[in-house]
Amino acid sequence: MKSAQGIFNSCFSFWYTGEGGIQTAFETFGKLDAIITDFRVVFHPKSKINTILKAEKGGQGVFQNLVASGKYAPDDAVFQYLSGKLVK
Repeated sequence: MKSAQGIFNSCFSFWYTGEGGIQTAFETFGKLDAIITDFRVVFHPKSKINTILKAEKGGQGVFQNLVASGKYAPDDAVFQYLSGKLVK
């Protein structure tokens, strides 16, 4: 998706295995211009590299009511789009 626009509500993402490299919960090929609410992410405990969001900087989008468990990159792109708290 280039510059994803849309409304995503009550979505979830989880993994059965820790194999396979980087686990990314939400990705857009460009800027994030979507509204994502009530999103739950469960990374596998054995995975090494996780990202909640992979997107270019500067979009108009927003993540609201985000719940994420497991380890994820501290420089994850989601932090520039986060509105409110990230519940761990």
